[in-house]
Amino acid sequence: MFGTPLPLSPFQILWLNLVTDGVLGLGIGLEPAERGTMQRPPQRPTDGILARGLGLRILWQGLLLGVVNLAVALWAFHSGQAQWQTITMTAVVVLQIFQAQASRSTSEPVWRVDPRSNPGLLATTGIILVLQAAVIFVPQLHAIFNTTSLSVQQTMVPFAAGLLVLMIVESVKILGRRSEHALAASQTM
Repeated sequence: MFGTPLPLSPFQILWLNLVTDGVLGLGIGLEPAERGTMQRPPQRPTDGILARGLGLRILWQGLLLGVVNLAVALWAFHSGQAQWQTITMTAVVVLQIFQAQASRSTSEPVWRVDPRSNPGLLATTGIILVLQAAVIFVPQLHAIFNTTSLSVQQTMVPFAAGLLVLMIVESVKILGRRSEHALAASQTM
């Protein structure tokens, strides 16, 4: 569609599913309840699981991750990076990690959520980064995963994209808090 070959091989897609959905999902599943959860009004029994903006949040964050991943892949391919598929695969992993960190709280910024409050997510993030680094930098794994070693600059591209995703998700949280405060202030007048 964009004049590129397939960005990921089937085996790479399986790898990504394993590390991002499997391992990272385990860490996210261990997240403790957010502060103030018990002070929120209960959800109506008729509300679906995607109520209270969850469905919309899943949609826009999924689109954000897709667009940023696609932008990284197209940049890497069209700039002549021989390792463009490895950069793309690494971007998928890194973006998922940054998005998971940003999603630990729906209202609190990531810098206010103690990373030690979920040691499982810390551990699984570390495991994923080590495994992905092995896939990139261990020559014996290159043939298995169809990857190549990356330079420091090439490795930084997925991390820069991850920071972009983190900043966008955090900006939306800030805007949401401001609109909630404005709404609450207007209701008290």
